[in-house]
Amino acid sequence: MVYLLDLTMTNTFGATPALNPSELALELPAAEALWSAPTSAAWAHLLTLPQFAQRPPCFLKIVDSLLAQGSADLRLDPARDRERDEILGRITSLSPFALAVLRETLARLEIGLRAKGASGEEQQEDGRDSPEVALRKVLNGARVLELVSGSAGATGCWFKPVRPIFQ
Repeated sequence: MVYLLDLTMTNTFGATPALNPSELALELPAAEALWSAPTSAAWAHLLTLPQFAQRPPCFLKIVDSLLAQGSADLRLDPARDRERDEILGRITSLSPFALAVLRETLARLEIGLRAKGASGEEQQEDGRDSPEVALRKVLNGARVLELVSGSAGATGCWFKPVRPIFQ
């Protein structure tokens, strides 16, 4: 939740980000059914079902897989291609909150790259992609996320079941 707030502040107000996405080696939030289980026994039972037995995918692996979809070297390593395909295939099972985190991350990367401007080069001196190449990867990754998740606008309502603690 803190990361999503940081993304919102950065994307909306141009604030300097407090958290760097590359430092977040965390799993994405679990499936909605697990979060909304009414009791611990119901939650434990859900964990025994095949669709919930696998742990949520790692945030960085999904972001990396989405950005790689715009890469020219995408089909050079068959083992890595299989891993990316498996990771992207799991996007369909992510909760709306997890999808919101991914979308906001890609939006933050896009805003940052657009602010860097055009350099005219494909690669920088240190071997990293130029802002233009990186921006193409981010935009393509956002399109892939939208297509694979099958819910282009659905993540805007992840917060509806949240009830305020204080009134």
